[in-house]
Amino acid sequence: MAVHTGLATDAQASSILDKLEAAALLAGTRRAGLSLWPPYPAGTFNHPNMQPFTYQNGGVWDWWAGVQILAEFERGASNMAFGHLVEAARHWKGSGVVPEWFHLPSGTDQGSSDFGGAAGTLGLAVVRGL
Repeated sequence: MAVHTGLATDAQASSILDKLEAAALLAGTRRAGLSLWPPYPAGTFNHPNMQPFTYQNGGVWDWWAGVQILAEFERGASNMAFGHLVEAARHWKGSGVVPEWFHLPSGTDQGSSDFGGAAGTLGLAVVRGL
């Protein structure tokens, strides 16, 4: 969000985007939208939906990817942004759905299969970014 909102300086934005890319590669994905990597360990959160690799603790969220990709475009990382758009498009085409989130260990889409938030933010990244 610091990159997207302009709160980060150019140097900070570059560092943040580089770290996001490195974390995604460590997680075994080339897609944007990774949350909490590495995942917090079991028991950190007092809620069953927040165990490692569940819900927002270690998954890939395309609605968040849209925000990240738009920030990449806006802060001069257009090659990275375009690559992330292509990865999201490949996933949607291959799965035939617009998923709420993606479970990395099983390689499966989770939650809603027609998630408007993902379509909206990625659509915004396409329109404003490109």
